[in-house]
Amino acid sequence: MSQKTLLRILILGEIISPLIGAIIDQFFPQLLPKALQDYFTSSDSSEFQWGAFWILSILGIAFAYLASLYGLWRLRSWARWLYTSLFLVYFYPPFFEPTVSSAIANICSELSSGCSGGILVLIWVSEISREFSNQPRKSVKEYFNTGIAPILILLICVFVSSLLSVAMTGDPIVGQPWKTFEIILFSFIMYWWYYLDKAQHDYRAGKWLNMAVVGCGIIAVPVYLFRSRPLRQAVMAFLMFLLVIVGVGVSFMVGGGIGKVIIDLDGCETVFNHSVNQSI
Repeated sequence: MSQKTLLRILILGEIISPLIGAIIDQFFPQLLPKALQDYFTSSDSSEFQWGAFWILSILGIAFAYLASLYGLWRLRSWARWLYTSLFLVYFYPPFFEPTVSSAIANICSELSSGCSGGILVLIWVSEISREFSNQPRKSVKEYFNTGIAPILILLICVFVSSLLSVAMTGDPIVGQPWKTFEIILFSFIMYWWYYLDKAQHDYRAGKWLNMAVVGCGIIAVPVYLFRSRPLRQAVMAFLMFLLVIVGVGVSFMVGGGIGKVIIDLDGCETVFNHSVNQSI
């Protein structure tokens, strides 16, 4: 097994292990001993004030963490520094503190920590660490000819849409007619990525698949991924597709959180209501 493959296995392990542990603790609380169940239900969750600052900080760190894992997957030099910095931030309270979890969830957490240690060793002291410093730099034009640019623009659009919607109306879900415009814009960005990826893999799709990507991309894109690539590459591409969906959700929440901060700074008044009151 090559070190590159091992690195990617560790990245997947670090992502999947804590998710499994969180799902187990969420849906199977009976796995905890009775004393811990009583402690968990009686603990005061209001001891730590989850203000807008901490919420935005945690969401921002989560977004940067996903970006660092993507960069490590692509062997980017900047990702080493970002991932290592976030690893150190993890030990800062209140992120690193005692938690109540079942034995299975704790095993998943330990597996994730082991994967983190393995990743740090590989990216800094192994032979593959040299590849991080030997990556050729691309120009802006070259990035726009790959699928990276549409994904970044999609994340930015979701962030801006959520921020403006909350700041203007107090609701992260935009209304008509902006909703129609938003759907058209996101469909265009998705088809833009699809067009570039088809050209990169020299895949000739039929008209039905082309229309499906525009009409229902969240279903059509996975179908396209498994039809345009060998099985192993398709599975990896599908996992990256799921990672992009998570990134979209994080961008949506971060944008809405910043919009909420803007409202709080304006005296709990939306921009729309503030302008109406000023005119009156």
